[in-house]
Amino acid sequence: MTEIEKIFYERLALQEEYGGTDKPVNRMQPLVSVVTTTYQHAPYIRQCLDSILMQETDFPYEIIIGEDGSTDGTREICIQYAEKYPDKIRLFLRDRAISHYVDSFANHIRLNGYFCRAEARGEYVAICEGDDYWIDKQKLSIQVQYLNENQDATGVCTEFSEIDEHSLVLHHKNPKNNIELIKLSDIIISDCIGTLTVMYKRKHMPLLLPEPLFYLWDADWSLWTMLLMKGPIIKINKETSVYRNHRNGASKVVSLRRIEHDALKYYKYIENKIGEKYKNAINTGIAYVYLKIGNRYFEKKSFTKAIRCLIQSMLHKISSKTYNSQMTLMVRIIFLPLSNTIYSHRLKCYIRKFIKPRYAT
Repeated sequence: MTEIEKIFYERLALQEEYGGTDKPVNRMQPLVSVVTTTYQHAPYIRQCLDSILMQETDFPYEIIIGEDGSTDGTREICIQYAEKYPDKIRLFLRDRAISHYVDSFANHIRLNGYFCRAEARGEYVAICEGDDYWIDKQKLSIQVQYLNENQDATGVCTEFSEIDEHSLVLHHKNPKNNIELIKLSDIIISDCIGTLTVMYKRKHMPLLLPEPLFYLWDADWSLWTMLLMKGPIIKINKETSVYRNHRNGASKVVSLRRIEHDALKYYKYIENKIGEKYKNAINTGIAYVYLKIGNRYFEKKSFTKAIRCLIQSMLHKISSKTYNSQMTLMVRIIFLPLSNTIYSHRLKCYIRKFIKPRYAT
């Protein structure tokens, strides 16, 4: 047993369910377990939980909430919901001294999600984090139907829209009325699955990720990879969920350096595990990672770092898939700084021509 496995099982045994284990929800056998992890989500958590509770199903489901030591009122809201819905909600109030772990190499590991998934009793597991929400009352029912009818599938996901913290739409798709199969090569190229839309078969998901992946900040990408190693994931081209992109979201607080480092570790694991067969997908995926990071550096006006990422992207793969995105970043890097320089020069000329004479005495 590895160090992290030992820590995990020791701390899992310490977890206690709010209100005990003799509530109505504990006495029924759910078909679906909905996992909700939450931290500092006071403005959003009610909408999240209401969207899960509104689901119309002909089967029992449980909601497992992992509240990770919030100080903004999220914890109190979760307690209110747990007391109001003892037939649906199982609440775990985490102590961050237990749910977070820093190893001897200073790797920071968040265990809240792992604890929640370990508590799931349903044959199927769905996920909706505390700052996201669902908009389709039939989401769970539709996904259960697809998984029941497709025994080879390991999971099912859908489309989703994206809003900012002020509820302004940032991204919206016009889904087609069809389905497609996501294969392992698809997830290697890009993390193309929205966590808030997923339902998977619990029997196919390992309780813990392999140790090389356990330390990565974006655990969801690795989770879907584990599923796809065992079978395809069905994607329903229907919008069922809303992802909230806000300043305190996980992708905003992690450094770009960490994103790059962890993505390369992910690809190293994939290469060692299933190497040659997916070499093309791995190189395409690394190229896309560098493009994503390069665009983020560009937005921060770190042009030198953006150029480095563009070069790394092109060194790993130039293909019909990557070409347009690579050219777009190249144009941004070349022309926006240049246009800013021209604009700045014109402004200085204007100042010298029209403003200075007024004060020249």
